[in-house]
Amino acid sequence: MRVIAGRWRGRRLHSPAPGGHARTGAPGSRGDAVRPTSDRAREGLFDWLGPSLEGARVLDLFAGTGALGIEALSRGAAHAVFVEYDPRARRALSRNLAELEVNDQSELLGLDVEVGLDRLAARNRCFDLILADPPWERQWAERVLGGVCRGCLLAKEGILVIEQRSGNRESGEGTPEAGLALRETRRYGETRFDRYVREGTAES
Repeated sequence: MRVIAGRWRGRRLHSPAPGGHARTGAPGSRGDAVRPTSDRAREGLFDWLGPSLEGARVLDLFAGTGALGIEALSRGAAHAVFVEYDPRARRALSRNLAELEVNDQSELLGLDVEVGLDRLAARNRCFDLILADPPWERQWAERVLGGVCRGCLLAKEGILVIEQRSGNRESGEGTPEAGLALRETRRYGETRFDRYVREGTAES
């Protein structure tokens, strides 16, 4: 896995050592091995986000090795918070951040994502870009939407992107939470990105 563009273009990122499962959701979840977003899908996503990355405050949920948040930093984001529960993935992520010398631009939370969202909300944190790559076989997308809305974590002109399997139903369907509007969806092979904005913004 490598950084696609920006100041660290071409840099290789460490991944968890083989063996076992890297749990990216919550304590006790099973079978969710770290599933890196492909280079093609990441390139498409960040080209799509474009200038919104410059100076952005980024939240990377289910961060795994940190590839999404690190890509954002490489392309001009100001700061990134990474939330990753699994200790193996977290060790690889910590190593990546240390080798890129961005500890002053980053924060790593070793928490279940829902706990992490609640903790960030309690600190009145606000983000311009929230990236979430939840397990594809569970209802984590709707749980992310609910947590972001409850905590008011998305800035007024901010963007939330949830990665899903292309064949999954739209992650916003049936979600009772108000406050976020599905703006657009893009697909890259088996990967789909759903882009949300706050209701009432120019984009929505």
